[in-house]
Amino acid sequence: MLTKYVLGFAFDLPEEIAYGDMNTQVGLIRKVRPEWQSGYLNGIGGHIEEGETAHQAMVREFKEETGLFVPNWSGVTVMSNDYFNLAVFKAFNVPLNDMESLTDEAIGIYRAHDLQSDVIFNLRWLIPLSLDPQMYSSSVVCK
Repeated sequence: MLTKYVLGFAFDLPEEIAYGDMNTQVGLIRKVRPEWQSGYLNGIGGHIEEGETAHQAMVREFKEETGLFVPNWSGVTVMSNDYFNLAVFKAFNVPLNDMESLTDEAIGIYRAHDLQSDVIFNLRWLIPLSLDPQMYSSSVVCK
């Protein structure tokens, strides 16, 4: 059965300056589960519920995790294989300082251009991809 997820990267600066500004910040979550992600930082997201679009799920998940209603998500890429489908989104000009940790997984603010070793491995290319001003959308098929 194919499980569908969303993952979002919320940046503090407007899109037109975020890519080139070395101080651009991104909101990330310190994962507790699933076990393979425990202790690592990831983007904010979760499952797409029955009857939801990926965009609706991204808006809902971000509000559930951070307390912020952010409607202006745009698609970055879709990653999929035989088991999962992951829609990746980005949003700019988000008031990251207003985020709250509403679950047992801590929300934090990090420099997008200076990620440490404790991030989920694919964030090292997904975040730069999200910031790329020439990137409109893409699709990645994982086998």
